[in-house]
Amino acid sequence: MKELLDGVRTFNDFLGDGLVEYLDVNEENNALIALYEGEVTPETTHIEIEPFTILGVNAGLIPYPHHNQSPRNTYQCAMGKQAMGNIAYNQASSIICYSLCRMDTLLNILVYPQRPLVTTRTIELVGYDKLGAGQNATVAVMSCSGYDIEDAIVMNKASLDRGFGRCIVMKKYSNIIQKSRTGASDSILRPQRTGPGSERMQ
Repeated sequence: MKELLDGVRTFNDFLGDGLVEYLDVNEENNALIALYEGEVTPETTHIEIEPFTILGVNAGLIPYPHHNQSPRNTYQCAMGKQAMGNIAYNQASSIICYSLCRMDTLLNILVYPQRPLVTTRTIELVGYDKLGAGQNATVAVMSCSGYDIEDAIVMNKASLDRGFGRCIVMKKYSNIIQKSRTGASDSILRPQRTGPGSERMQ
């Protein structure tokens, strides 16, 4: 580890020398993995690099996971992949060349992303606190107006007017412009806000 800190060796060197090894779920069934260095026995086959890495990257983003029911942590691992935020530091140039550079056909960007108030070691290591994918909301758990039955939410209109939850949805469309032998050709125009067919734009 001292060679790693001094820059003599890299993490890839550890992988090449077999000092660090990746295990999938099936391989873990036949391995005895120690969580801490003090728990190593002659039968131990592997040791975790850090105790918090046992959760993985997705679950490592959850603050205080041991205070939650395990299904809630599982739900967050699934829903965290759908969170909206920034795509990169060069987001402006990425949006400009979106139609040419990106392969996905749908892009959701949060207009006002915020850094999480509570962080974890995993959040700091992966840089999740620098490109936030969410907003910090003040939530009151209470009975209000009768429209908050079950899991419904009553939102503050002033917060929505100030941009809470506002996002940009970018869709990518492709089309082939054809030209016939008679001279007629297809053309792509902006939708007309006046004239025939404009009632669909109102």
